[in-house]
Amino acid sequence: MTANLVTDVLGHGRLPTHRSWRLNERHYGALTGRNKRAVAAEVDASVFRAWRRSFAGAPPPMSDDAAASMYADDRYADLARDALLRTERLADVWARMQPYWSDVLFPRLLGGETPLVVGHGNSLRAFVMYLEGPGPADVERLDIPTAVPMRYRIDRSGRPVTAPGGRYLDPVAAGEQVRIGPPEIGARTCG
Repeated sequence: MTANLVTDVLGHGRLPTHRSWRLNERHYGALTGRNKRAVAAEVDASVFRAWRRSFAGAPPPMSDDAAASMYADDRYADLARDALLRTERLADVWARMQPYWSDVLFPRLLGGETPLVVGHGNSLRAFVMYLEGPGPADVERLDIPTAVPMRYRIDRSGRPVTAPGGRYLDPVAAGEQVRIGPPEIGARTCG
């Protein structure tokens, strides 16, 4: 739906859409469907931050029954059993995103297309990590503002043309801090 809204605003109408589970939001395990503020009130702030932002840490796993119910959805019918996780680290999101980049997006770029990637904060943080190369500690501080498009110019080897590579199309909405590289990564979210 977001991709359709963007292409409508750009005057391109309904363009072909490719959907992939590889762009799904990070799987928050037992926290799935819970109110973020309620969870934050129940645990130490450092634990909450690690569950939400850590590259290597993961929230508590979803129960077997909850996972079975979630994965009974037809959208997951073709996934390999080892892809049906009960929780995810950002490292897992990064690993599942890479084949989408190498098998789908990068070949389209090399073919002269300009793909629009619409994803969630963590799948987009994983993309930025892959393209820009910040380490796990830096990517934990990376904020991707909601609904603020970023454009990358990519060379034939798949690397950003300029450093930092991404540019927010509306820097003011992104919080005006558009530098992606260390020591301060990303943009502060507004609102």
